[in-house]
Amino acid sequence: MTSIWIRPAVPEDAPALAQVHVETWRAAYRGIVDDEFLNSLDVAHREERWRQYLTSGESATFVATTDRGQVVGFVNAGAEREGLKPNMGEVYAIYLLPAYHRQGIGMRLMRRAARWLKSQGMRACLVWVLAENLPARRFYEALGGVLSREQNITIGRQILREVAYVWEAIEDLLAED
Repeated sequence: MTSIWIRPAVPEDAPALAQVHVETWRAAYRGIVDDEFLNSLDVAHREERWRQYLTSGESATFVATTDRGQVVGFVNAGAEREGLKPNMGEVYAIYLLPAYHRQGIGMRLMRRAARWLKSQGMRACLVWVLAENLPARRFYEALGGVLSREQNITIGRQILREVAYVWEAIEDLLAED
């Protein structure tokens, strides 16, 4: 089994983050999001966006890497974007290449993001997920997330439903099994 390391992302990770982002979107959302939209995802465009995220200082990104340095997943987190509650953090994105699922890496990424959010004064955390993304929903539920709200989201030409999972006490997300 390959050793996996979790570390803060740096701007030089932008190309790998973009590649993982596009690959994982295509894997996770095939059959949910229109193929036309998924096929239009552009790694170069995503790389430029990652460079902006990584230098903005508005959020934190952590990458999961193999012992050879290959980025296989990431988590991006910051302050909750809709102002629902003071001191609420949000996991904006968490993605892991399918070959690395069910090895505890996603849990480690979530906990790393939660530790960072707590260090920024956040006391609670939420994550939005497409309602039809059942594997991700089971993952958040297994980590103790509580279904909290729903809303519509537009992706490409589709209107989809997304749901939020909340950890009212961020410490609950940090608890070891």
